[in-house]
Amino acid sequence: MASPPAPPVSSPEWHVMPGEFFVSPGPGRVRTLLGSCVALVLWHPGRRVGGLCHYVLPGRMRLPGEPRDGQYADEALDMMAELLARHGLTPSSCHAWCFGGARHLLASRSDPVFDIGARNGEAARRLVQAHGLHLHGHDLGGEWPRHIELDLHSGAVSCRVQRGTVGGANG
Repeated sequence: MASPPAPPVSSPEWHVMPGEFFVSPGPGRVRTLLGSCVALVLWHPGRRVGGLCHYVLPGRMRLPGEPRDGQYADEALDMMAELLARHGLTPSSCHAWCFGGARHLLASRSDPVFDIGARNGEAARRLVQAHGLHLHGHDLGGEWPRHIELDLHSGAVSCRVQRGTVGGANG
């Protein structure tokens, strides 16, 4: 079986900020920087379509008629699913990864209610199960920010931990 053609030398790059989400066909790379936030990364090998959402909080009580907000885990994944649907895909048809959920600098080690990173990680686990996602890897919790990158052509996902920078990440 022949390997797929290589992407152009200068592929576009996108940076996803807290509360944002992104879906696109390849080529290109999508990146984000995480602290206590979590990124759910999705990629479809057949269509070479992928992306990620970078949520800030595990959830909220949304009032009827109130617009969805990408800062919240379930709402971010729902909005990302709508973009995938434009390509004829569902989240459960994609390979999935989740990253982030580091302990926030201000989190109390004795009271998990204030550990947003741990709560965000738990929200990711619930979403993986509820949506039937095929998890190919994860790195949740800990103390350090993470740099995440998805190559939209190959589906390669990298997670680089930024040790020694506690509290230095945006999300």
